[in-house]
Amino acid sequence: MTILVAGATSALGRALISELLRRGHEVRGLSRGHGTDGIAWHRGDVRDRASLEGCCDGVDVVISSVGAPVWPMWMWPETTFEETDHQGTRNLVDVASSAGVRKFVYVSVFGEYPNDLEYVAAHERAVSAIRDSEMTHTIVRPTGFHSALTFTVDLARWRLGVVVGGGRARSNPIADADLALACADAIDHPEAGTRPVAGRPPSGLRGGPVP
Repeated sequence: MTILVAGATSALGRALISELLRRGHEVRGLSRGHGTDGIAWHRGDVRDRASLEGCCDGVDVVISSVGAPVWPMWMWPETTFEETDHQGTRNLVDVASSAGVRKFVYVSVFGEYPNDLEYVAAHERAVSAIRDSEMTHTIVRPTGFHSALTFTVDLARWRLGVVVGGGRARSNPIADADLALACADAIDHPEAGTRPVAGRPPSGLRGGPVP
């Protein structure tokens, strides 16, 4: 199949490209810059619908890893979750639907969180836009993934710590390469639905598999 990877220059996007090429698909990349993976690229910004025209022509499946960074916004002030995750995804859904794309795979958020968190609310508005389209879809819901959390390591190098909530919650984020496997597997399932995924805990620690 011909598959468009949106957000193709991100860590997850690059992992998706590698996995899809390994499976023998024709892969295209969509990003604001140009890639160097030996594939066709469309330069566009999901926040600008006009820049997306033509990106989905002849495409069977779109996999979107597009999203505003979860880094503290003072470190990345150029966009918001609403602009990128919701409105950007809605733009891409409209273009994909008009081009006759058969399936849309979207990486969202795992579990039930209060919608007063803008990160969650923007993702869920994007999910609603996908479900309202006529395309078959799979919503992949990771517990978190490694590349999205690397800023905590960078902060630690500056002797700054990040505490989420009360600091007692455990999480099992998934490696980007493993998340790419889950997204690629979703292509082969014709039905619409949701696919929760989680990383495996280190040996000796308790961890709950995702049903």
